[in-house]
Amino acid sequence: MSMKYFEYILFLLPVVFFLLPLVIWSINNKLHFLQKLAILNILKRQQHFTSTVLFSTPIILESCRHLYFKFDKKSTQALQYLIVGKPEKAIAVLHETNILLSILLLAHINAKLAYGKLKKHKKQIINHPKYRVYYPILAHLLFDFTSFHNSVQSISGKGHSSLSYAYYNYISTYVYLTEGDMLSASQNASAALKYFEKHRYFAESAECYILLAEIYRISCINDIAHTMLDSALKIYKKQNLSFFIARTLTYKGMLMLFENQYDAAQEYYIKAISLTDNYQLISDINNQQAILYLSQNRLTQAMQQAKSALKIHTLLKNKHTEALSRQLLSQITMAKKQYPTAEKYALSAADLYLKQKNYSAYFECLYIASQALYKHSKYQKSEQYLRHIIELSNKYKSNFHIANAYSLLGLIYLYLDDLQRAKVLFQQSLFLEQKNQRSEGLIVDYNNLALIASITGDEDTAKSNLNLALEYAQKVEDTELISIIRKKYNNLT
Repeated sequence: MSMKYFEYILFLLPVVFFLLPLVIWSINNKLHFLQKLAILNILKRQQHFTSTVLFSTPIILESCRHLYFKFDKKSTQALQYLIVGKPEKAIAVLHETNILLSILLLAHINAKLAYGKLKKHKKQIINHPKYRVYYPILAHLLFDFTSFHNSVQSISGKGHSSLSYAYYNYISTYVYLTEGDMLSASQNASAALKYFEKHRYFAESAECYILLAEIYRISCINDIAHTMLDSALKIYKKQNLSFFIARTLTYKGMLMLFENQYDAAQEYYIKAISLTDNYQLISDINNQQAILYLSQNRLTQAMQQAKSALKIHTLLKNKHTEALSRQLLSQITMAKKQYPTAEKYALSAADLYLKQKNYSAYFECLYIASQALYKHSKYQKSEQYLRHIIELSNKYKSNFHIANAYSLLGLIYLYLDDLQRAKVLFQQSLFLEQKNQRSEGLIVDYNNLALIASITGDEDTAKSNLNLALEYAQKVEDTELISIIRKKYNNLT
């Protein structure tokens, strides 16, 4: 090489070193921009789906990155479709080089089909450091609860990256919710949220806020639940995602409903319906409105809303929400004292939940059927269902359904004048309610134990139990119950 060319090289080296970082920055900046477009456009498209879909920021980021650096015509075209929210071509291209990634991208338009494909690669995905968390996520989305719990357990001892661990915290929250462990549920959801916010995964952050709102609602810390939902709303409003805004408003309505603020709840439901054309969400809101009307004892309107929701869910072949509509219809017909019809709806809902292996909901519907039978004076059949719930509780964890079963069994034996057995059953219910710190159940059990003590002439024990019932009624601020308990207490003196 001549000295002249060597001098040119020396001259150009600083230029290259100066320009190279700019070129790299430009390439990465363009990729980042395309990824943001893909994320937003896929979410916008998902707003109109009535079937279940997955959304994962990391999967979309990785898919875009993979196609962006392929530099062939087919990959470039696939990327162009992906960034406008149409991942079908990208799924086909990715299938050739990364089959798990292609299936997980498919889940963004058809979770059920993707989950079926993943089952054929279950061992591979469960052992994959990045993708393993998506198997239980899809199982939970599609109400395959046995696979969900088994797969969560199978990945619990495996090494996780910080990203994988964030998603593991997120899905573990649902396990703790099922078990009634609100503290652990809150800690896991908060840990996931911290990671998602740090990495600006806005969709996942919003879902964490909604999940935390549900945890605080169940824990009766409603002011924080409202704050969590407001945080989710802020995220979705910033991105102008009307479906997700409507869905979050529905949660706000549900929270207002549990606070007995019926007018405010209805306002949220009406606003949510005005923001979306998604039939699935509208039928979910119809279910919520059925609960609202049931709470107000407006049984005709409640029946209309639940039947409207059932019709849509049946047409969409959404078995989970169809089960919920049937469950609501069983509760409405119970309130109308149509006990045989209530039993029929409850058992049809229970059958659907059992097929989905949703044992918590299955127990609840069996309990409603037992209540209907008890009200209809069919004690033997009611007891059979209750014994079945208690027997299954040894195999499948539940929260409050077992305590309810013991309590209703106690009422059956109380009616049959077997006071000693009734007392033991109420005490078993009481133990479980204390364990789960459920004030409403404790009020009922202490009342029932006070009744037995009163019947047997033990007024001191009856007063003691009524005082405890009053304590818990004051804790939940139930003025009607407080008045009833005080009246019972005064009748004993």
